[in-house]
Amino acid sequence: MLTYNWASDLLALYLGSNQKTPKINTPKPVLHWQPPPKDFFLINTDASLVVGQPGYSLSVVIRYSEGSLAVAEVEFTPGCISVLLAEAAAILLGLQLALRWSIFKAKVGSDSHTIIQAFPQNANNHKDWGQLVQKAIHMRDSFQCLDFLFVARNCNNVANSLAK
Repeated sequence: MLTYNWASDLLALYLGSNQKTPKINTPKPVLHWQPPPKDFFLINTDASLVVGQPGYSLSVVIRYSEGSLAVAEVEFTPGCISVLLAEAAAILLGLQLALRWSIFKAKVGSDSHTIIQAFPQNANNHKDWGQLVQKAIHMRDSFQCLDFLFVARNCNNVANSLAK
């Protein structure tokens, strides 16, 4: 019984109610559009595939750091494509548009979590969209600073509307 009391007291000391659990503040997801840092552009991209439509749409909206529109582009391509391949193609279109407009410091926002997660990995991806991601990664060398961000669909409304 002495061992039980000792063990119980030890557990109470280390795990008891007097033990304070540190609070971990997790960042809340951004639920509205936010501008990029000063001197950066925000490149929002989106893709749209509609059942019964003989193709897919890609859209790009590039904004100045204060939020005003710099340039936008929409492209419709006939044919069949996977959603992820279309999202990767939209990002590539955004990078190409930025370079045509001599934009070298940007943050690319897409609502495709899978594609955005592929960028930091820098690994060869053998999915149908992997080659486009690799091409976009190689295009980083043409920019002074380029980051890829996941943005919620409601933070990407203009690009989303243009793609439809």
